[in-house]
Amino acid sequence: AKGNVDNGKAVFRRICIACHKIYGEGVDYGPDMMGVGSRMKKELIAESILEPNAKLDPKFLTTNVETKDGEAYTGFILSETPEVLNLKIAGGITQAIKKTTIAKRETIKQSSMPEGLAAGMSPTEFIDVVEFLNSLKAPAAAK
Repeated sequence: AKGNVDNGKAVFRRICIACHKIYGEGVDYGPDMMGVGSRMKKELIAESILEPNAKLDPKFLTTNVETKDGEAYTGFILSETPEVLNLKIAGGITQAIKKTTIAKRETIKQSSMPEGLAAGMSPTEFIDVVEFLNSLKAPAAAK
């Protein structure tokens, strides 16, 4: 089905910018959507929304950390040294955790993108947002 790009952009701004960036807007938590239409076919974009755990980029695997003082963090690993684990947590915040404070750490094959997100859209809105994302092509290389 062919969707409406402008309507899809409005739906994206209403729902998706809570975790994704486009045109410099939104939260830098999930993947930046600029150029997604060049990286993924329309069918894969739709599948990624409907089933976010189906084909998961390893750099976006969810890691749960509990510290010895009872703090709990969930996000994905940005970087790690022998001393510090840097997690990207909800809201696009980078949380540095000293490894000596970690009581439990678990990485699970689950996306931070919630399942059922498409249920918050009408079928037309879903088609429109997929059409909008598919329209986001990477700029041509400079010649």
